[in-house]
Amino acid sequence: MKNTRILITLLLVSSLFDTVMGQTSLPPEKSVRSNPEKINPQTQQENDSNVTILMKQFPEGRRNFVSWILNRASTNRENVAGAILATPPDNQRTAFQIVSQIPVEELLTLDQASLITLIDMLTQAISNVPQDQKDQLTDALFRAGPNRQSLLETLKSVKPEHAKAAFFLIVNMPDRDLLSLKQEFLTEQIELAYTAWEQCPWRQDIPEQIFLQYILPYAHLNERRDNWRLDFMERLKKQAWTFKTPVEATIWLNNELNDRFNVYFHATKRPKPDQSPYESIEAGYASCTGLSILMADCCRSVGIPARIVGVPLWTKVEGNHNWVEIWDGQWYNVGSTGSDPRNDDWVNERCESQTDPDNWMHSVYAACFRRTNTYFPLVWDMEIRYVPALNVTRFYSQRKEVKIDIPNEAGGTVQVSWAGEMIASKSGERSVSFSLATGCWYQILIITDDGKQHEQSLHL
Repeated sequence: MKNTRILITLLLVSSLFDTVMGQTSLPPEKSVRSNPEKINPQTQQENDSNVTILMKQFPEGRRNFVSWILNRASTNRENVAGAILATPPDNQRTAFQIVSQIPVEELLTLDQASLITLIDMLTQAISNVPQDQKDQLTDALFRAGPNRQSLLETLKSVKPEHAKAAFFLIVNMPDRDLLSLKQEFLTEQIELAYTAWEQCPWRQDIPEQIFLQYILPYAHLNERRDNWRLDFMERLKKQAWTFKTPVEATIWLNNELNDRFNVYFHATKRPKPDQSPYESIEAGYASCTGLSILMADCCRSVGIPARIVGVPLWTKVEGNHNWVEIWDGQWYNVGSTGSDPRNDDWVNERCESQTDPDNWMHSVYAACFRRTNTYFPLVWDMEIRYVPALNVTRFYSQRKEVKIDIPNEAGGTVQVSWAGEMIASKSGERSVSFSLATGCWYQILIITDDGKQHEQSLHL
């Protein structure tokens, strides 16, 4: 609810910016001064204050908005006005946006020099971010509190071609991570994730959207944030990358996991359900959740998209269960040791008869990193609601084979999206078939071999 109120406020502020500031900086004859020395109140004719000088830059009808921004600073509004006046005209709109998002308790304490420095740092950080996403990044940076500088250093230190990944992590990570994760950790996670994606044999079959969502993230649920990626990559890549597809590599990983890491399932000997990878390795035992986290991290370390899926409570049998899905053109349940993800196992069978997509307690959830309107219920701590999820129950319980024709039999690739993300992709000559959930809307994108794109909607 708190994040919803923040988002609504930001949307209203952005709308007001468009009205008050326009899409460009102020006209030259009304531009503010960019030299801090010239805005000192003692050097102004008639000793005008910074607030008065700033207000004079705007027509009468626009001053209410400027007053609202400055009044947030209460007794510190003179410093705030001075900092905005010191901003180059081309960046003044951004300066207003930044000031509008600074927490009031912080805004009251910053002197003019500190505000100028903060505005400058944040302006640089969001300079290459699309306009409609600047508020998201700025909001995340302010929620980071004392850890803001680490996140700014992350944005600055990553390679330019990896900036999108840094932005994705920062705007989507929960507050616990905004407040604690350091630049060294995040930069290493980003660089190694790209290394795995770019070097794995199935690189051409993993779209960027899938990479960002299900290879890049450093965690799945509420587990401790371990720095596992380099260790697991070095342990596994030599053998894993001898396989041609994610499914083949996953079968090998699933068979090797227990003995290679000396971690085995035990419902009571494990210290806790939500163990991180190294907590499970140290204990030697893990629940289905702990083993799933370990398996999914192993997959991600070698470029296999993976996610945690689970049921809080079966309808007929007591208890919950969590497992792993991997992507190979569509999502597959990894299954138990020795299983082929392309075949159904006991989890698939139980999901067909003991889940309910309309009852949150009996639904199947897939954890994701981007923000959604659904959270993953953690049965060991039901107060935690910061793990985003998708309700994928119908993909287990109500599936239907669907054939999609490729226009003009030209050959090409068909991509299926649902709930804001791609869920399947397959190439063919005349048509391709998918197993999709009924009762859902889908967006279909067909990219033919001649480069043409065709879009359509589908409801089952």
